[in-house]
Amino acid sequence: MTKSIKIIEDNTNDELSKLLIEFNSLTHWNSKKQTFLKEFISLLEKKNYKMLVLKEHRYKVGKVGNSFIFEISDKRRGLFSPYRGKFVRVICIRSGKFDRTVMVKSI
Repeated sequence: MTKSIKIIEDNTNDELSKLLIEFNSLTHWNSKKQTFLKEFISLLEKKNYKMLVLKEHRYKVGKVGNSFIFEISDKRRGLFSPYRGKFVRVICIRSGKFDRTVMVKSI
């Protein structure tokens, strides 16, 4: 975890939160869940979310379907430098052994 990013629990109650709850209620990775995820990613892209690939050990994003609010410091460099001094919503959409693909948007 980096010192220039503070992670806050995402308690947002909006359309995306409701879809994430529905997504996480699907227990098995079957075609229904995969189709749901593809449609959800399309919705995020329409809402101007940007895709980033993060290292799991640095950002502790977790599993697909998790959502967090990151508070980015004013001195942040790297992937999150466009979001300096802002709060961003981070939603995990893919996971690998060491990497997490997330969708990010300032709020």
